Amino acid sequence: MNKIAIVIGLLIVVVGSIVGFLLLADEQTEDTVEDTAVQAGQAASDLAQDSELVDDVSSEAVDKEFNISGTNYAFSETTLSVAAGDTVKINFTAASGTHDFIIDDLDGARTSVVSNGDMDSITFTVPEDASGKSYSYYCSIGNHRAQGMEGTLNVE
Repeated sequence: MNKIAIVIGLLIVVVGSIVGFLLLADEQTEDTVEDTAVQAGQAASDLAQDSELVDDVSSEAVDKEFNISGTNYAFSETTLSVAAGDTVKINFTAASGTHDFIIDDLDGARTSVVSNGDMDSITFTVPEDASGKSYSYYCSIGNHRAQGMEGTLNVE
């Protein structure tokens, strides 16, 4: 009977140790998960604040913003007016077909090619000495420009 009591005693100690280990591991995991969640929440909050700051800066920095769409052989706006030194944002959407928006004489004023409902935006600054000048903009896809897909950016 002594042997049975010893085996049962050892079995109780082993099972107790395993249960204790699992409970401790579970508690540490919960603490780690909770700490990670708090850190993730703080990071998300910081990111949201940074995003708001970027939005505030970009919206304040733009003097003129235009929403222009392109259909087959036409822009929704064919004449744009801005002032010398203005920071201009063009939000270009392909209402139908595949198009882009380019102003050759203003470095970097070019959207990517967009199709059927897709949009791309560009932001550029009109030169300070451009008062009285006009810049042509157009779609470079196929013969779209030759078919009339062009317009004029006038600097006042």
